Amino acid sequence: MYKRQTVLFYTDGMTEARDEDGVFYDPVERLDGRVFREPEDLLEFLSEDVARHSGGDAEDDMALLAVRSL
Repeated sequence: MYKRQTVLFYTDGMTEARDEDGVFYDPVERLDGRVFREPEDLLEFLSEDVARHSGGDAEDDMALLAVRSL
């Protein structure tokens, strides 16, 4: 069975988002073991998770793009 792959592109606005203790957001840690049915689900999760991590107070802009093979 062929397994579809997703590639995630993102700007430093995601990885430089900090929590109240100054800890940077780590997408590798946050995505470990998660499976998303659609690229949109991945993007929605990341947007919401970064906002939770930073308390909704992002100081940098963030761009995300997820591309899935057919």
